[in-house]
Amino acid sequence: MVTDDGALPRIVVYICPQARCDIVPFAFYRDAGPGLLLDVRHEPITSYDATQGRRILENLNRGVLRDPDNTAQVVVGGSALSLSYSWPELVAAAQAASRRVGVEVVTDMMLLVSQLAELSAPIAIAHRLAGVSDSLLMDFFASAGIACEGVVCAAADPAQNGRMSLADSSEEAVGLSELTMQSHPHAPTLVLLGGTWWTGAAERLIESTGRHVVTNVAAISHAHRRVIATDRGWPHP
Repeated sequence: MVTDDGALPRIVVYICPQARCDIVPFAFYRDAGPGLLLDVRHEPITSYDATQGRRILENLNRGVLRDPDNTAQVVVGGSALSLSYSWPELVAAAQAASRRVGVEVVTDMMLLVSQLAELSAPIAIAHRLAGVSDSLLMDFFASAGIACEGVVCAAADPAQNGRMSLADSSEEAVGLSELTMQSHPHAPTLVLLGGTWWTGAAERLIESTGRHVVTNVAAISHAHRRVIATDRGWPHP
């Protein structure tokens, strides 16, 4: 496969912390544009805790690249895993991984923060990340310089992430979306964390309100849509 100008497409390596991965390729190829290929690598985890999150990022090495010369970026997914760190610690860990791999390494939450920096604050967060407290989320975004008005959480089974797919009902997600909008009516930007759960009806519902809506999955497509197969540089949160 080559692009219209005869160049090889640039590769984005996505590290998926689950056994299945359908939503990220779906959103990526829908939104990112031509000239890019997504290379999904699976790094199964047993739980969304600090040990697991740090293991993935800190063990990355150049072996993750099939085509180093044509790889644009490595993105580590699983938003809860980024929360193993404060923002300064996460950036430092990603920079260390970038030096080992020889290609820029970021996480989906780093790309999300980069997108949020372009939008109106404060944010309101709705999520279904099992074991992640409201205070942990608010502290993470505060350390990244993002003001947060509040958090609305739906209790979730940690194993649920690996079971959900594009075909799953979003009725519960719609309900949490509506509750978040009611609870934080003055937040111009809504952050939805939980990946697949938000695809479809819930995302469209919130978009219809006129607010800015960002998700950790959509942030990946947003970042790469801006710099398709060029050397203009990638977002550096």
